[in-house]
Parts: sequence; structure tokens; C-alpha cells
Amino acid sequence: MEQTREMVIAALDQLAATGVTHISRANLYLNPVDAQGKIVNRVGRTPLPDIDVPHPYRSAADEHGL
Repeated sequence: MEQTREMVIAALDQLAATGVTHISRANLYLNPVDAQGKIVNRVGRTPLPDIDVPHPYRSAADEHGL
């Protein structure tokens, strides 16, 4: 997980280095796996939930009622 965190931060840093100051949205899909790389969809008997992090800022369309 640490490598994925570093990858996301590196991508944002590279984008910022180009002079980009805003992005509209970002989609990140993470597939949990066990140590052998097999897809995991539950921990113990508990199914893993879908995780949605709300966008932290209102879009221009939201600001203008579109």
C-alpha cells in the first residue's frame, strides 16, 4: 500500500511541476489482494464495503447550477 501511496503523490507532484494548478476529478480503483495476489472481497466473514471519498470542492458546474 505504501508504494501505491507514493505513486499517487508522485503523479500529483509531476502534474504540478508542469504548471497545472487544477484538476477536475480523479478516479482511483484499488483491488485488495492477499499476500499471494489473490483478490480479497472480505476480511474474515465481513464483506469489504465500497469506499467513496466525496470530492472536496464544488465543481464549476455546481457553482453555476448546471
